[in-house]
Amino acid sequence: MARVAERGQVLDAREAGRAQTAAQRQELAAGTAAARARANAFAGASAGQLPYVDRTGGTSERQYRLEQQRLQVQERLAAAARAEAAAHEQIRQSEQSLAGFGRSADRADRDAAAARQRADEAGERGRAATPFSGIKFGIAGLVIGGLGLGDADRQEALGDAARADQRANSFDQQRMAEQRRIAELERQRTAARVEQAGARAEGLRAEAGGLEERAAGLSSLAQRVATSPVARLMDARYAARRFERLGVRGLSPAEQALVQEFLPEDFRAAAEREGQQGPRGQYFAEFTRIGRRTYDGRVDDPEELRRRANENRNQAATLQFDAERAAATALAKFEETLETRMTGALNRVFDRIDKQIETGQLGNKGNR
Repeated sequence: MARVAERGQVLDAREAGRAQTAAQRQELAAGTAAARARANAFAGASAGQLPYVDRTGGTSERQYRLEQQRLQVQERLAAAARAEAAAHEQIRQSEQSLAGFGRSADRADRDAAAARQRADEAGERGRAATPFSGIKFGIAGLVIGGLGLGDADRQEALGDAARADQRANSFDQQRMAEQRRIAELERQRTAARVEQAGARAEGLRAEAGGLEERAAGLSSLAQRVATSPVARLMDARYAARRFERLGVRGLSPAEQALVQEFLPEDFRAAAEREGQQGPRGQYFAEFTRIGRRTYDGRVDDPEELRRRANENRNQAATLQFDAERAAATALAKFEETLETRMTGALNRVFDRIDKQIETGQLGNKGNR
């Protein structure tokens, strides 16, 4: 019986240690899976870029504003898609872990049942080995002594059953923790899908806004045509035709006013080109040279400044995206290294325990 008690103490200590560290292993694995999933979500992705729009055209300003809104939608949609992909990958891994814990719990239950069966068989052998088992009076001490013949094996088997139950409980606790994690990840995945739907809706609203802006311009023109005297309309049409052939410079001040009234965007774009590149461009150059604080005379082309601004925005988006991707990759590597080191340390602890069990060191310590 002393040997059975000693063995039970050693195995109980080992099972308790494994149960205590199981949560640590599970947490380390979950952290690594989350970090790796976030890093993998960046695979094949790139930063959103604002397309260059030449704003010297009549409708280019409107188009540029629409492209800005589209880019915002694209960035929001991409971030939500990465979040969904990361949650999806973590759910897949957690479901695999959940299935593994379930198999381990079932195996532990079978071990417990087998151990209880051994305990019953050991008890039967003990009773069968008692020659006076049917005598109830006068020699009760012999009967009781006879029943003790199978107690050691029975107690050992019952101890194995208890430890198997402990393992099953530990695996069930890990399963519950994994199920809670899956539920949280499912909420995250759902939120990411809702965010994507919101981004798409925002994109549709932006497109609708662009259409409404165009409609408002056409409505304004229609109203102006409807309320203007016919003579003024004829003058405006004549000025518009001259503007189409000759540009801003070929119009009189009165004609310029008419074109600006009926075709404001086209007139703005043409006037910008004419003021910069036409015969009066020398005045433009002189003004930008003298007024450096006002116009920054190092660059005298508005469209060139817009192009550079567009490039800077795209560079900023790329830098931000690359920084987020690099951070996700670095964090994944850190989590993997941490899990490897911690798991190695835990394994070394249990290796030492197993060696002590094999050499009898723990048992000898218990007897001293």
